[in-house]
Amino acid sequence: MLVNRTFAPTIIMIHPIIGLIGGMSWHSTVVYYDIINSVAEDATNKSKNAEILLYSVNSAQTAKWLHQGDFDSLARYLRKKNQLLVSAGADFTLMACNSAHIVSGPISKASEVPFVHIADPVTQKFISCGYKKAGILGTSFTQDHRIYDETFKKYDVSTVYPSDEDMAKLTDIIYSDLCFNRKHRAHIVHAMANDLIHRGADAIILGCTELSLIFDEQSCDFPVLDSAIIHAATAGEIFAKGVDWWTTNQAWRVSAAT
Repeated sequence: MLVNRTFAPTIIMIHPIIGLIGGMSWHSTVVYYDIINSVAEDATNKSKNAEILLYSVNSAQTAKWLHQGDFDSLARYLRKKNQLLVSAGADFTLMACNSAHIVSGPISKASEVPFVHIADPVTQKFISCGYKKAGILGTSFTQDHRIYDETFKKYDVSTVYPSDEDMAKLTDIIYSDLCFNRKHRAHIVHAMANDLIHRGADAIILGCTELSLIFDEQSCDFPVLDSAIIHAATAGEIFAKGVDWWTTNQAWRVSAAT
């Protein structure tokens, strides 16, 4: 007796390979590696971790170009690293550093695969919470080059930064302390965050990936959005859902909004 057995085809999801430019500093890159894989694992029922190509750069050199204002050299250097990741098989790329996004334009334009700008998922998260004024903590480079401001303006979100004196102090703390995982001046950074809240910020954006090392969102009595965690979690989601999910979902691609 012949039995007609019809089997449903097994659909195998081919997950994209993540290309990550890290090392600015390597301590925050560890945060990215942890969050990306945690999100990827949760999204695949604990069955898969992310496939990641990492280029850990010379942080001393990138910091030198930033402080010298030599953004052309920084752009050439990071653009080449992004191209190496793409050549090695990355299906999309991202960069684990807010300040280096000063040169995200040349990197993205030269990339053959999507480059996930850090401001996109952070802005989407901010506006999804209904906030209207962002207090931004980061380096003076992030402030001066308005890495977040342009995308926020499209959604009528205003920004507030520390005073010039505090901004200089914060930049020093980030480069002198946090890039080497020293946390003895964490209380100063927390005081700056409180000041921004008192000046009208609805929530604080940790606009430097190193600030993940000293801020515990659960211990704060005000909302905190960590750019490193949000950015890395987005990469984990793209791994789980596919690059097409990212490129076609305009809600997540804030910088592409008109």
